[in-house]
Amino acid sequence: MRILLVGELVEGAIGVSYLKAFQALGHEVSSFDYTEELLSVSPLARNRYIRYVGRSAFALAMNLKLLSTALAARPDMVFVTKAPYVFPWTLRRIRAQIGAKLVNLNPDNPFYPDFTTRHIRRTIPLYDCYFTFLRDIFPKLRAAGSPRMEYLPFGYDPEIHRPLSLSEDERAQWCHDVVFVGAWDREREAWLEPLADFDLGIWGSHWTKLRGGSPLRRCVRGEGIFGLSAARILCASKIALNNMRPQGINSHNMRTFEVPACGAFELTQRSAGQLEFFAEGREIECYANIGELREKTAAYLADEQSRRRIAEAGFERVRPHTYLERATRVIEVVGELRSYSVATSRPSRPSPAPILLDTPPRPVPDVRIPVSKALFLNPPTPGSYQFTLARGLKRLGFEVSWVSLSAPRNRTLAHVAKRIRRRFPWVADQSILQAASNFEGDILIVVKGNQVSPRVLSRLIRMGKKLVNVYPDSAGRLLYPADRSTLSLWSLITLKDRQAVDTLRSSGLTNVRYLPQCFDMDAAYELPVLEVPEGATFVAHFDPDRAAWVEALFEAGVKVYGLPNGMRVFRNANPALYKKFLQCHRGGLVSELEKLAFYARSDVSINIHRPDELFGINKRTFDICGMGGCQIVDWRPTLSEYFVPGKEVIAIEEPGKLPQRVREILKRWDLRREIAEAGKARAFRDHRNDLRAAELLNLIAEIR
Repeated sequence: MRILLVGELVEGAIGVSYLKAFQALGHEVSSFDYTEELLSVSPLARNRYIRYVGRSAFALAMNLKLLSTALAARPDMVFVTKAPYVFPWTLRRIRAQIGAKLVNLNPDNPFYPDFTTRHIRRTIPLYDCYFTFLRDIFPKLRAAGSPRMEYLPFGYDPEIHRPLSLSEDERAQWCHDVVFVGAWDREREAWLEPLADFDLGIWGSHWTKLRGGSPLRRCVRGEGIFGLSAARILCASKIALNNMRPQGINSHNMRTFEVPACGAFELTQRSAGQLEFFAEGREIECYANIGELREKTAAYLADEQSRRRIAEAGFERVRPHTYLERATRVIEVVGELRSYSVATSRPSRPSPAPILLDTPPRPVPDVRIPVSKALFLNPPTPGSYQFTLARGLKRLGFEVSWVSLSAPRNRTLAHVAKRIRRRFPWVADQSILQAASNFEGDILIVVKGNQVSPRVLSRLIRMGKKLVNVYPDSAGRLLYPADRSTLSLWSLITLKDRQAVDTLRSSGLTNVRYLPQCFDMDAAYELPVLEVPEGATFVAHFDPDRAAWVEALFEAGVKVYGLPNGMRVFRNANPALYKKFLQCHRGGLVSELEKLAFYARSDVSINIHRPDELFGINKRTFDICGMGGCQIVDWRPTLSEYFVPGKEVIAIEEPGKLPQRVREILKRWDLRREIAEAGKARAFRDHRNDLRAAELLNLIAEIR
């Protein structure tokens, strides 16, 4: 197995022990030290004050390095130890592009304020398995969205934690009756102060924060000590103290195993988690309060024979608890996850074309307009509706060109372009007029033409151009004030909603026609390579005001990709629902081609129409079937005109039925395949883009 280990890889760090353990098990391991990579972003990053001020920028650069490393290594498993600055989008991209299993081993409590970050908490749902030494936090992990939690105790590294022979100089440097190796906090200061009259040696970070006049100041021997140096201190001591932190007061810590592994006598704070592994009074000794701590310290300093007996028994008991054994457990769990992926893998599907149909495909109707040229006033984004129509026209022999009016994909540039267009509308108008005047044909097509002003439409009509507005949204959006003033100027407006067409025509708009949407029959050959998760997926921007459907997606365990319209409003208006959305959310912005890849490779694709799409059928309905996906769609009155519910698609009339239906269909891969093949055959027979392009041209011929 190829493993990418992401962690802090300094001497004594738990990540180094697991790296050696995975290598000893015969796996191919590459590493990424996120701390060192963060510091290497810039020389300025090594200054802690500058690093604090610019931590977001430094962390972003580190995440980009991590993504690049993962794409180059292409591991089967990404093993992350804590990772306080790994962003959620980094993990989502690694999963999408590589398909690696994501595993986190957190040596701290992710919900304890002193040992966590917002990135640690936000990434919990993204890991396939979350390993922790704290059983108490399982309910919190489950509430945070973790799909699987495993209890994994700490251990010891036999290369470091072992009985060591010390020279006279080393004994003079390290030897004390009582030692404590660990970082400072106020609780530990309170525990250790009563022992200051013993021969006490303290090593660890932040002990300079001791209160003024503390008797422990004379006991502090140095800063943080790790690895073999820490093992030498433990071996040289008579009593090695272990004190639990509040984050894991009922569990255990790393010293629980490291002290006995060094052959040292351990006096530790009593906890249920430690007594699972060692017997009190025989293999370790425990205390519960300061009085008991002082009493047992004095007693065992005077009783060398008992210290040696307990230390030897603890050494024998700790032998099997190596990080090699812990790493073996990690590999077993990941193996279960991978075998589950194989067992639930999607059945092979027929290639997009050619496809065998029960009935022959509907032939392209005769086009009642001479083959000519068409100009699209939209960018040719692969997978988009304008791109789909343009390809259909090309299949009919048309020469297609376009001019871009839409905003750039970059959010900052898009915002700037939008402000410029509002303040200086003549900039966009001039681009359209220039492209139209240089265009030799007479058919101008706009998909959702709300960017074209009445002044431009009037000029284009005087040029003799036929102006076609192919409107992909609901009719309600067409009647926005920005669009209403231009309705009568278009030569042709097509809508996907037949009832809306009848309503508008009865109001006096004779240029409105009905044209359902379609799918791109050639797009399946251009799908990007990305790993799609098992189970059901919902890939689209959606409206959070449909709260019942968001609840249903959450209950059904659907993986959601895309963002809700009005993200900030959603978060503020309904925090509880927003929290559920985050638990099933797996990715943000998804390109049109990536959406098609999800439709083609998901076990089940969920399709939910927008609230204003009452009668029309959205493009997603045709795309999922055209890509060979099994589709569960919310019922629409006109759905049966395009696909047979129950045979070519699965229709759900109300949100409450979605979870049960998803679980049922995921158990029946044969039924999924049958529905996917039937839906694909129907899409290729009746809903290809060349058919829609021919229908559009014939509608244009009616108005010429």
